[in-house]
Amino acid sequence: VFVNVFGGITACDAVANGIVSALEILGDEANKPLVVRLDGNNVEEGRRILAEANHPLVTIADTMDEGADKAAALAYGK
Repeated sequence: VFVNVFGGITACDAVANGIVSALEILGDEANKPLVVRLDGNNVEEGRRILAEANHPLVTIADTMDEGADKAAALAYGK
């Protein structure tokens, strides 16, 4: 799953906290890798939150192209 967010109205830290919370709630039921690209309001904080969560299903991408490449690689098992 490729999550590509430009934080305008909703800040990136809120999105990151939501992703981390959802993964905690789902526990072992969460079984699909996530590639997350954040940009916009509070992007540094959002990336920090995801990095510190260190969830094995989450991969952080800096650009849309990088995110698409990483998502495609994960989808095709590369």
